[in-house]
Amino acid sequence: LFAGVSIVWDREFGFLRELLVAPLGRTGIVLGKAIGAAAIALLQVSLMLLITPIVGVDIDLQTILLLIPTVFLLAIALSGLGLLIASFLKSQQGFQLLIQLLIFPLIFLAGVFFPINQAPEWLQAVSKFNPLTYGVDAIRQIFLGPGSGPYLGVTVLGHTMTLGEELVLIVGFAVVLLGAAAWAFNRQE
Repeated sequence: LFAGVSIVWDREFGFLRELLVAPLGRTGIVLGKAIGAAAIALLQVSLMLLITPIVGVDIDLQTILLLIPTVFLLAIALSGLGLLIASFLKSQQGFQLLIQLLIFPLIFLAGVFFPINQAPEWLQAVSKFNPLTYGVDAIRQIFLGPGSGPYLGVTVLGHTMTLGEELVLIVGFAVVLLGAAAWAFNRQE
């Protein structure tokens, strides 16, 4: 989500004007910012994976090979949301405030601390619109394996989603959020 802070920073200090006259299209700027944010997320995940043997977590190559693209897709989707918000804001303080107001509901509604399928019906319905919900569940399925109990798989319209279906949904969220961010950025600047 914090990928958008660079857009607000650049706008506030005038660097964005110089960037906009470059031969790169404005959509390319948005995609570059999103890919940069995803690369940082992958670096953070890699560092966490390096310490897994130290803390006694056994992890195999298949888990890592599934985890890396999942984190990348989720980071792209969430950076699209951050860039979309940044396209409308002019100050860093406003952006930081709005992102801080969004982070906790996104985390709590994603089932990070409790399984979504065990939450009240109204909370389950709200959680289904959160891209982080599907990312958290996908990562759980990668680590625990599909069918590892009632806490895995987000149920949508009576169907428990598989890892592949959740990844497709995350890609959909990424396309929509990045598309909206590119449209808003092209319109604002």
